[in-house]
Amino acid sequence: MHKLRGSINLGYEIMALEFMHKEMLKQLKKLSATNEVTDKYESAWSSATRNTGLPIPCPSCFIQGILSRLSPLKDEGFASSARCVNCKTKYEWQNPDGLS
Repeated sequence: MHKLRGSINLGYEIMALEFMHKEMLKQLKKLSATNEVTDKYESAWSSATRNTGLPIPCPSCFIQGILSRLSPLKDEGFASSARCVNCKTKYEWQNPDGLS
């Protein structure tokens, strides 16, 4: 999620990316992604979180062989979200502020 990069609070940034990552893996599972596709997604995710020029991949597009960027949306309460710039699928997940 590009809006988190460069954040002063690195701990929050890492935790937020972990929440997003878990949700994207759940979405791949819902889409019946094979282990091979999931492994490739993990590799693309890892590359994207290390290199700000690479897109954080959309699970729906990735499963179809398309590497498309997830664009962060404004946080709403205890939820964060992103929308794919290609297929327009919106993904939501709990953000770290939603922990009790």
